[in-house]
Amino acid sequence: MALIGNTNLLERASQFYHIEGRFRWDVFLRQRLVESCFVIELFRKYAMKELREVDDPIFNRPQNLLVVQHYLISNDSFPFFVLVEFFNVTKNQDDPRDNFIDLVLLFFENLVGHPLKPSPNNPIQIDESKPLVDLVHKLCLIP
Repeated sequence: MALIGNTNLLERASQFYHIEGRFRWDVFLRQRLVESCFVIELFRKYAMKELREVDDPIFNRPQNLLVVQHYLISNDSFPFFVLVEFFNVTKNQDDPRDNFIDLVLLFFENLVGHPLKPSPNNPIQIDESKPLVDLVHKLCLIP
């Protein structure tokens, strides 16, 4: 996979995870790939109901969705830039709803109780090596 061979992505990920020395990057990135694919598809299915399976256990039981939302908001192991890289590989250019920032904001809105919108005083920097939760945190701060 092209992303696994991306040395710039590997270097940035190693800095994010503070990993030094000999490490099995191929195994590590495969794990991140599976996790990232799950997260990205979860965001898409949340926003685009037509993508959901009829028997999807996450969306058929509201408590399951809430658990997943809380897990993602409390887990700082998803670097924003890695999710964006993986998202861009599968982005549907023909669907205006398929915008990563908008999908993330929509997914977490019900947890904070109000719409999450970027403000001019608090711009979103996609290239920052921050965890996903940092995006939600920044948007919850009063400008």
